Amino acid sequence: MAEQVSKQHIQVLCIDDDEIVLRTLLRLLAASNITAKACSDPLEGLKVLATYSFDVIICDMRMPNMDGADFFAQALNIDPEPHRILLTGYSDIDNTIAAVNKGKIHAYIQKPWQNELLLRNISDGIEKTSLKRQNKQLEQKIKAQNSQLKELNNNLEQMVEKRTLQIRKVLKQLEEVNEREKHEHRATFEILYNFINANPYLDGMQAQNIAATSKQIAEQLGLDKQHIDMAEMAGYLAQIGLLAMEPELYKKPTRELT
Repeated sequence: MAEQVSKQHIQVLCIDDDEIVLRTLLRLLAASNITAKACSDPLEGLKVLATYSFDVIICDMRMPNMDGADFFAQALNIDPEPHRILLTGYSDIDNTIAAVNKGKIHAYIQKPWQNELLLRNISDGIEKTSLKRQNKQLEQKIKAQNSQLKELNNNLEQMVEKRTLQIRKVLKQLEEVNEREKHEHRATFEILYNFINANPYLDGMQAQNIAATSKQIAEQLGLDKQHIDMAEMAGYLAQIGLLAMEPELYKKPTRELT
């Protein structure tokens, strides 16, 4: 298809073994600003059809080397797009039917033709072929865009999957870090509580009572588990500041301290 698109485009191909007919057709088309190419030999016409792209092909029925029906039948294998018009005489009805069946012609015009009728058929053929080519180009463009979109979707899915795996890996690492921090906090808490419990001037039981009361208050306030645990832990460490006191101060009741 890319090869066809790159061909030089001419609107009409005229084929007739009569040079006078060809010159008449070319003058008529030129007067209507329609580009055309002419061949007096249908075999040459097939070679030209393989070299150029056309909107309309006009071919005579009666020619010495090949008739119009056979020409159009072979032309279909080269390029099925052009609008096909057969020029025929009054006595060529059977051959015209053969051209319809073999060459799948779109229209036939009897000689001598009426210029207005011929030009109208040519203009309609140019428009139809142009629309068909535009439609095919749009289909190819849509197909290419759909292919690109599918590729983008696949790439996006791969990126999402890769990013999801990365996020899961990071979340797992954060969970592991969080668990380690929890363990480290718990270990730190136990060490500090043991300091309080081991101090002869402090009462570990009092720390437990403060912790239990703090937990109950947090539960009554409707706090979440994390804050309830924090309140309980804070209760256990309520006396932590007393570890730095001078031993003589422990002997004096706290209500008597200045």
